[in-house]
Amino acid sequence: MNRHNNIFVTLDWLRNNINNPDVVIIDTRNKLLYNHNHIINSVSISVEQVIKISNNGAHLVLDVQNLSIFFSNCGIDLNKTVVICGDYLDPAMARIAWTLFYSGHQRIKLLNAGITNLDKSLMITTNSMPKIKKTTFVSNTNDMLRITTNELKNNLDNFVILDARSIPEYMHSHLPKAISAPFSDGIHSNSFQNKQFLTQMFEDKKINLNDEIVCYCTHGHRASSLFLQLMYVGYNKIKLYDGSFVDWTAQHLETE
Repeated sequence: MNRHNNIFVTLDWLRNNINNPDVVIIDTRNKLLYNHNHIINSVSISVEQVIKISNNGAHLVLDVQNLSIFFSNCGIDLNKTVVICGDYLDPAMARIAWTLFYSGHQRIKLLNAGITNLDKSLMITTNSMPKIKKTTFVSNTNDMLRITTNELKNNLDNFVILDARSIPEYMHSHLPKAISAPFSDGIHSNSFQNKQFLTQMFEDKKINLNDEIVCYCTHGHRASSLFLQLMYVGYNKIKLYDGSFVDWTAQHLETE
């Protein structure tokens, strides 16, 4: 995976590009909040639209064909810059960003501020629905960014496994060898913590840049935020375990 050290855009950048036909703005909050007020020209995408729920309740990434159709209908193609907006403590934002990276899109940016409480004086919000111009999204799945239950089970010793859940969840039960790394530790009120903070946080956990890393949580959403935090500070051997704890325990695999 290429390093994505510059994954943020500012509100000023967004204001200057709000009508740019080569930019797609995505709002990842729930539909009620989006319908009430959203950034001009932004498209609503909820996390439920980019996952499939397995028989055991795991939230797995959609198959290539359905992802391509869905993103095409949202006006996204690989030539457009996609700016993802939401609230950082809601991991839907990160899960949707990861899904686009997994689908082969490289021009993904995050707004460096939460949007629910955007100052309306900025004059970039509306409750009018955008006109979406459908395009053709050709998915080029990057399987290096994802790991399945069987792959992880058979290679536990090859990975540094990070648990993005809360400390009480981790203490109750976790995957073998997993290190507690709550995703919320890397977030302040509006965005990720700065690079220096995040770098020190991961170094304190003895995580090296060359480590093969697997991030998991309950359903793979919080782990997506941890994935992006690692990516932001230069780690480039990271996999999301989207099956996460639900899929692991449903298959009656050992926990600690």
